[in-house]
Amino acid sequence: METRTAPQTPVAAAPPAHGIRRGLAWAAMKVARLLYHVLPRSVVAYARSVGHEASPARTFALHYGDVRFQVHLVADRSFSYFAFSQWAAGIEIYEIVMLECLTQLLPRLEQPDFIDIGAFMGHYACYAAALLGDRTATYAIESNPRYHAALLQSVQLNGFSKLKAFNVVLSDQVESAGIDEQTVLFFETGGAPARSLTLDELCRREGIRPKVVKIDVHGSEGKVLRGMRDVMRDSLEYILLELHPPHLLERYSGAIDSADILALLDASGFHVFYMAGHRRPDSDQLRQRLAAGFAYRRVDAATRDLLLFDHTDDIFLLCSKRRDIEAVLGPSLE
Repeated sequence: METRTAPQTPVAAAPPAHGIRRGLAWAAMKVARLLYHVLPRSVVAYARSVGHEASPARTFALHYGDVRFQVHLVADRSFSYFAFSQWAAGIEIYEIVMLECLTQLLPRLEQPDFIDIGAFMGHYACYAAALLGDRTATYAIESNPRYHAALLQSVQLNGFSKLKAFNVVLSDQVESAGIDEQTVLFFETGGAPARSLTLDELCRREGIRPKVVKIDVHGSEGKVLRGMRDVMRDSLEYILLELHPPHLLERYSGAIDSADILALLDASGFHVFYMAGHRRPDSDQLRQRLAAGFAYRRVDAATRDLLLFDHTDDIFLLCSKRRDIEAVLGPSLE
């Protein structure tokens, strides 16, 4: 398949005052994300009700380079409303490093059968389908029925025929779970009741052989990865993994910590690379760096403690069956 690269979207340099306001806004949103996981559910529910009118349901027209798509957002998701509003206005692009990584990987593969795990309302899945011209199968998995309904609306808005969305909970076994907004509760009560299955079982049932998956499941990635050993062995070439900090892994993956996750990836034949810049706000400087290439470091026994021992925010790990990732991404920038 001919490689298609989405060029960087030009954005005018922001004046200093705007840059300060943008940085403060991102800092406030990061604090809000943290508070969501530590505050009592009743407090979180009240905050959502207060913020409902500030972030109404809306459809956003987004683009990255020449790839254009639409995403429908439900009400009361203030962080996403802010992020997509900034993106739609051409001010900054959400999680640009992971987006650019998908841009480089997907068109290189014949039938990548990309799966977006933890798809939310579908911005990655819709981008991937648009990038590939809706010519090959793309899949999205979202556990929250409300977000899944919005995802289906996004698929319809874009007129995609090859993007299939599943409303299922992934784990390492069949078990009871609770759906609480963007998290899945396996070890505590609450949330809408659901039953889980493994990705291996879903792929067998649907006849899917994915080569690329993106995983962002807010701390339950340990359980998701343990439920996809067959897929990792038989077909997967790349995993774009958002690894969450230890307190979220403990809460949502139980006894599976980052060391266990890295050991599983290693045993499955993946080379792991730490991708820099994932949680940095989009900026002119970051775009200039991405235009020149990626900054990344190999995660192995000698480097994992230095890279992971004190991470308090989500980090982006690119996991590749290819050891020579430089042939795909180019040499790492210093």
